[in-house]
Order: sequence, then C-alpha cells, then structure tokens
Amino acid sequence: MSVSEHESDSDSDSLQNEVEEGLCKASSIIHDSIAAVNDIIHGLRTLKKKLGRLELEDVPVRKEMYRSKFCVRVTVEEMGINEGNVLTYKTIISRLISWIDAEKMECEGIITPNRSLRRVFGIRSPVTFPELVGLLKKIIY
Repeated sequence: MSVSEHESDSDSDSLQNEVEEGLCKASSIIHDSIAAVNDIIHGLRTLKKKLGRLELEDVPVRKEMYRSKFCVRVTVEEMGINEGNVLTYKTIISRLISWIDAEKMECEGIITPNRSLRRVFGIRSPVTFPELVGLLKKIIY
C-alpha cells in the first residue's frame, strides 16, 4: 500500500464519518420535528374539545346559609362558529361577547373564573356578565 492509497482511505473514512454525523443530526432534527408536530396536533385536538364546550361557572352572591352553583354551557354552534371557519383570537372573543350580549346580560349572577378564563383571558376575580363583556372588549380593541 502506497502513501497516496493510505491518504485516500483516510479521506474516505473521514468523509464517511462526516456523512454519518450529518445523517445522525438530520435524523435527530426530523425526530424533534415529528415530536413538535405531534404536540401541535395534540394541542389542536385539545383546543377543539375546549371550543366544543366553553364553560362559564356562574356563582350567585353568597346567601346566608348556602351557595347555589350552576354552569352555563355554550356550544360553538351557538356562538356562530362552524366547521371550516377560519378562527382568530379576536373572532372567538367577539363571538363570545355577542353570545353573552344576546343571552346573559340580564343575568344577575357572578362569574367565578375557571382555569381557562384565568389563563387565557387573565380574569382572576369574580365578575358580572357586563363586566366580563367589558374586559373581553378591552382585550380585542
């Protein structure tokens, strides 16, 4: 074996190592991308379930001996959101405002924010329906 053949084998091995490293990195990137896409799909499925049933818990003012609770549920169809609609944050909030305006403004109840209202809209303390509409309008305007 001559010196030039030995150098050629060394260059070939070096190139082979670089190709293998590149393939490992590409494989890792693809794996991470697939995991990210799966996370996004999971998040969209969760969002679809949550949009399917928005819950507002309505707790009347504390009475002397008891507190009565009831839930107000609204489906996406009641909010005028249909499958295939392009939804933006502003669209969802404005539809929610319209639904509250149409259905619940005369309600005397106080809304105790559930986890979604606290996390998504930043509403921390109990509010009335008119106050909720005012807060939501501030978010989108």
